[in-house]
Amino acid sequence: MHSSQQRLRALKSQFGGPLNRLHFTDALEHEFRRDFGQGFRPVAQAAFLAVMALIVVVISAEALWLQGRLDAPVKWLMFGVEFPLMLALFVGVGRLRRVERLPTIMNVLMLFQCVVFTGVAVYVAMPGDPVPYLYEILVLYLLFLFFFTGVMFYPSVAQGLLCIALAAAGYHARGMPGSAIAHAVLFLVATAGMGMCVRYFMERILRRDFLNRAISIEAARLDPLTDLLNRRGFEDGVVKLLRQARRYQCPVGLLMVDLDNFKQVNDAMGHARGDELLVAVSRTLDDIARRPLDLVCRRGGDEFVVALYDIDEDALSDIADELDRRLDTRMHPWRTPSIDVGASIGAVWFAPDQQKPDPTAMLEVLDRALYEAKRKGKGRVSFQRTGVWDSSSTARAAPPEGQAGV
Repeated sequence: MHSSQQRLRALKSQFGGPLNRLHFTDALEHEFRRDFGQGFRPVAQAAFLAVMALIVVVISAEALWLQGRLDAPVKWLMFGVEFPLMLALFVGVGRLRRVERLPTIMNVLMLFQCVVFTGVAVYVAMPGDPVPYLYEILVLYLLFLFFFTGVMFYPSVAQGLLCIALAAAGYHARGMPGSAIAHAVLFLVATAGMGMCVRYFMERILRRDFLNRAISIEAARLDPLTDLLNRRGFEDGVVKLLRQARRYQCPVGLLMVDLDNFKQVNDAMGHARGDELLVAVSRTLDDIARRPLDLVCRRGGDEFVVALYDIDEDALSDIADELDRRLDTRMHPWRTPSIDVGASIGAVWFAPDQQKPDPTAMLEVLDRALYEAKRKGKGRVSFQRTGVWDSSSTARAAPPEGQAGV
């Protein structure tokens, strides 16, 4: 099974339990967080602006209503540390290249904010207050945490509960009456509860959208009838295969299969039987390309392409002959005295070369090899040794020592 097929099945398997638990498999979870980070920059910048605005609100409230409870150290912390930090992060996020780190940065930042704002709220509270002064700053922090920062569900829940626990412990240590503590904790718990519910469903929607987009992308790379790569998927895959082959100086083999007299099957037996033949051929081709970097593609109609990574030319020649025999046997149910369906195969071996591979030129050579097989009378195998990536040289090159065939 090709990696695109495996990935498509893996993506579909994430609906249900993993989606409800808000955690995918490790590899997919990393991909989701990276994808989430790509669109996180404006969210992060808006969050930093909101924190700066919150600091201004706190200082303004202190000047108007708090009767000077915020002394010099607290004001220095808010305006001398917090405000410049938020401003620096706002500017830095706009220049950050590895945006996938932004969610982690925001997690750490909000944990820091939890400690700072809880500390300030507890610091300004007095034992005789019927309602804790400035506990509203903690309500705003919780709203900010769950609705505006993009912090994932589980970290946000942990930080929200930590904020409430620190506030309750701090108020108790300050000697505030139980009724005042209960009043503050009640509103904090209510705010956190609403935030948790909304954060859960928001993240679930984000994850579902991610899965749907990823499934659409992978499905667009596959042929719906045969479940093989389509032309687009093959073009993407062969570029990666050739890049890997060039890096490790590995030879590559290409096979092109074209069904002979396939139109006779459709005309005499109907398109449903013709589709069954295409599926049968695709399964045969899939059997010879089982390694992760091998590719099988339905290029269009009744034409297929196979790319085999790290294969010597003798092995490729043997595989082409074996494939010819398998296809001949596989097509027997579709043969009648009036239907002479078969397959022509072009096979080309490419030795590694230092220059950049040219997939278009390589496929042109493969086309010529297939044409040569058909010119000889169809139902044949034409094997060519081109020597190098760019297909401009016909000199035979020896495969590197130690390269394993298939």
